[in-house]
Amino acid sequence: MQRRKVTKTRRTPNEKIQHRDAEMQRKRPVPSASLRFKFFHPTESRRHLTLIIIALTAFVFLGLPGGLRNVTWPSISDMAGVSLGELGTLVVAISIGYISSSALSGYALSRLGFGTLITLAAALMAVSLLGFAFVTAWPLLLLFGFLGGLGGGTIDPALNTYVSTHYSLRTLNWLHGAFGIGAAAGPLMMTQLLAMNRPWQDGYRLAAGLLIAFGILLAFVRGSWRSLAPPSSDQVAPQKAATSGETLRLPIVWLSILFFFVYVGLEIGTGDWAFALFHESRGVAEATATLWVGIYWGAFTIGRFGFGAWMGRFNINHLLRAMFTLAIIGTALIWGNFSNTVSFIGLVMLGLSLAPMFPLVIAANQERMGAQHVANAVGFQIAGAVLGSAIMVRIQGFLVDAIDLETIGPFLFALAIGQFAIHELLIAHDRRRTLRVQPAVADAP
Repeated sequence: MQRRKVTKTRRTPNEKIQHRDAEMQRKRPVPSASLRFKFFHPTESRRHLTLIIIALTAFVFLGLPGGLRNVTWPSISDMAGVSLGELGTLVVAISIGYISSSALSGYALSRLGFGTLITLAAALMAVSLLGFAFVTAWPLLLLFGFLGGLGGGTIDPALNTYVSTHYSLRTLNWLHGAFGIGAAAGPLMMTQLLAMNRPWQDGYRLAAGLLIAFGILLAFVRGSWRSLAPPSSDQVAPQKAATSGETLRLPIVWLSILFFFVYVGLEIGTGDWAFALFHESRGVAEATATLWVGIYWGAFTIGRFGFGAWMGRFNINHLLRAMFTLAIIGTALIWGNFSNTVSFIGLVMLGLSLAPMFPLVIAANQERMGAQHVANAVGFQIAGAVLGSAIMVRIQGFLVDAIDLETIGPFLFALAIGQFAIHELLIAHDRRRTLRVQPAVADAP
């Protein structure tokens, strides 16, 4: 009897993620943190809620310095006597501190404990903000930028690890949305100070004061982080982790690192250069340009919260392709300079389009690379993201100094096309991998 091949349909990594999430919602919906609290003693429940609020507040402060830098850099460069293009050098100094503390965070965590570590990190960030408020010498500003990077690079992986280990995926999405709140708050706070005829340094002083108060709060509750939070309801059984070398031997890991390198270069580069482009080159009023940068981060934040809440309703690849296309259109409108209003619309479109990209590509890691590689892969991807923010902003600085500020538009456009192309390569890899593992099943004679 003739044997007939039957091909078993296999899902791509993104389709598996959607199927898994749908099954979890159908069989056992993931409860929010507040719902899970009812299984604990009331006092402990309040402590859980307190720690979540503290974690979210910490990420607001993580985004705040960048938001301030976005709109004060022309004033800082004028005060320090350096060119606008030297913003890239400052971002490199911040990134060196960020990567250094991230690499040592595991060792520091084992030696100091979680509560003490993030308290010291908050203190470093406060010192950095005070430095920008009072120091005028360029070498010292680079030093304070490095210290701020040390603090941020400690808080970022520490809280990501803590929240992802102990709480639900929704809480983790809130954490990343809080970063956008801080990034948006910086320009908006500066807009209010300018309206009150206050110097830009007051923005850094105010932020430093708030961070000092937050650091004091962290010091009081530092012991509460020990073995307090329950395991997340969607945790999986631990698997033997791959070595860094084994993970780096996967071509898909390098491709994903390249994606984050370009993506974060676009996200941070837009935030850092938009104010100078609109105010210095196109004559937009200082307060208006400051507000526009705040709205860019606001659109980013709204998008991150909104897409996080409605993610299960979309095909992930279709959503990402739509967002990549929207980013290309947004950067084209900024580059085209048809009018200031049209450029502003492009800026908002870009902020909204960038919102879901980071969490969605991170979410595909387990299916794309295997659970044993996830921890290493995320670390390498974050490193690629930090390097992307430093190198891309530095390249933009070279172009600004060598030509003019209008080179920012075509550079952002090129990055938007680049991230789309790289993600298409990731999808092509997923398809090839799916085809390779499809078994041929023969019917019995």
